[in-house]
Order: sequence, then C-alpha cells, then structure tokens
Amino acid sequence: MIKKNYYIVFLLGFTLLACMGCGGNKFPVAKVEGIVTCDSKPVAFVQVNFSPKRVDKSVIVGKGAIAYTDENGKFILSTYGINDGAVVGKHEVTVSATSETDRNCPATLSRYGVVQEIDVEKKKNDFTIDLPVRAKGVVLEIPNTDS
Repeated sequence: MIKKNYYIVFLLGFTLLACMGCGGNKFPVAKVEGIVTCDSKPVAFVQVNFSPKRVDKSVIVGKGAIAYTDENGKFILSTYGINDGAVVGKHEVTVSATSETDRNCPATLSRYGVVQEIDVEKKKNDFTIDLPVRAKGVVLEIPNTDS
C-alpha cells in the first residue's frame, strides 16, 4: 500500500513538472520598432504583422508579432507582452488597413501580400517598411467594424 502511494505521488509530481515546463516555452524575442512609409510619407493607422518563417526542417517557428502604426506611421511590435518585440529570426511582413486607415491612403495594403522579409536579430531592431503605391483604380479595402 505504501509503495503504491509513493508511485502515485511520483507520477503526479512528474506530470506537474512536465506541465510547468510546457507553459514557459516562449521563443526569445528582441525589441522591434519602425515606421511604415509609402512614397516617403508615413502611413498612419495600419496593422503590421511579422510572421516567423520556417527554418530548415523545424515545424516550430514561434508566435507572430503585431503592431498598429500611430499618426506618424511609427510602430512597436508585441508578441508575448505589450511592446516586447518579435521572435528572433526571419519573418514575412504584411501590412493591412484597419477601420481607422484613411480611405485615400495611397499605399498597397493587404493582409495576404508579403511586402518584405526581415531578419530580427538579438538586439534592438529598427526598420523602415516602404510600401508600394496602390495601382490606379484599385479600391482600398477598409475593414467594417459595424457588427
């Protein structure tokens, strides 16, 4: 009976330690900030996404980072916490409109089109993301928040 209790306690302890190890499995991040521009002018109130790219044969790439530009086109990325940066490594960057984006914004904005590939290094990173000018006649898709 006593051996059985030790076995159960050991099993519970091992399970608890295994679960604790899973919760802290964050990828290392580095501070990332920058500015989004189009035709050398800042692009305000857009969403910036950094999506980690798969490297070699690994299927685990880490969590993506997100930010919104301010009225001056500046952004600071967040991954696990506010303004903590992005996972260290290679990323695909997309920039899309928000409900606050100016409908007359001249930039090409799409959550699906990769505009740049960026390598986040283990230091403070500062990037300029220069977007191409939207083609004539192409309507800017602004998300509808009326729900």
